[in-house]
Amino acid sequence: MNKDDFKKKADELANFMDSLIKIHGKPYFQRTLFEDHEKQNELALKLDVFERAIELVRIRLRCLNNELDFDKFIQSEISAKSDHLFYRDPISFERNRLGTAPIHLQPKLLMYLLYRHNNKKQTVYNIIENFIKLLWNQLELLDFEKTKTGVMRCFTNTRFSANKLREYGMLKFTKQEAYKTWVLSFTGIMVASKFLKDGEWGKPLYIAEYSSDLHPGIRSSFKSLKNYDEFIETLMFVAKPETKLIKENSIGTKKTHELLSAYHSLLKNPDITKKEKKKRCTSILEEFENDKDVMNLFEKLSLDLKVGDLKQLQ
Repeated sequence: MNKDDFKKKADELANFMDSLIKIHGKPYFQRTLFEDHEKQNELALKLDVFERAIELVRIRLRCLNNELDFDKFIQSEISAKSDHLFYRDPISFERNRLGTAPIHLQPKLLMYLLYRHNNKKQTVYNIIENFIKLLWNQLELLDFEKTKTGVMRCFTNTRFSANKLREYGMLKFTKQEAYKTWVLSFTGIMVASKFLKDGEWGKPLYIAEYSSDLHPGIRSSFKSLKNYDEFIETLMFVAKPETKLIKENSIGTKKTHELLSAYHSLLKNPDITKKEKKKRCTSILEEFENDKDVMNLFEKLSLDLKVGDLKQLQ
């Protein structure tokens, strides 16, 4: 089902649901999903009511899981006429890939986390939810399938993506927060800054080939940041114009560049296993966090980040 077919079919089903469900009186909660779109908010409320009604029937029948394959369903023939919903299995069925792979999400997740870097109070769930809303039009229908765990595939894959970034030292090990939030490490900030500087947000999610569990764009960013001038330009790009970041932290700047260069050398080394690379990446991250000059630069940069309006990413 292409996007045009999906829109047409979804609109037809929306009209059917709208006419099928009637809400009397004013409910104790209101839907504010769509600003200045009362009709859409009303329909969203009706969908909430209908889903709860289905849950009651499922409980009564002890039929808690939906056994209809989502991929098969979106390839089926479905129509709504009058007060009936008509369904027929697809004449031919071809299994699609399972949505957007976690590795494809890594660059944009880094960029999104950079934009919300100083909002440490956001939970992981809120981070994922807002991230998915930004990527909505770039995702596939199968990304929104609920898996056996009851969670949408795109939520699960975003978690997988974050876990892999943490393994490579681009997210901090937020033990103090019991891993309830995601925070970029210095290496994560630098790679995300390089992506934004190069206009990567507007590029497609997909990559043609990859032989690693780390996005090739991340490796390319480390390679570029190995050049000292590019490293300084990236720092200045992401910092506020009035900052004296480089002048006041020259020693930390040089040490940071040396550690980033070591990071790149490690990632491109073909003689080291993935497991060993992750272990050594963690060691480099610990070097970052144990060096007073580097951490002074990191803390100063965190305060001086030129964080813009998230709408710029849309």
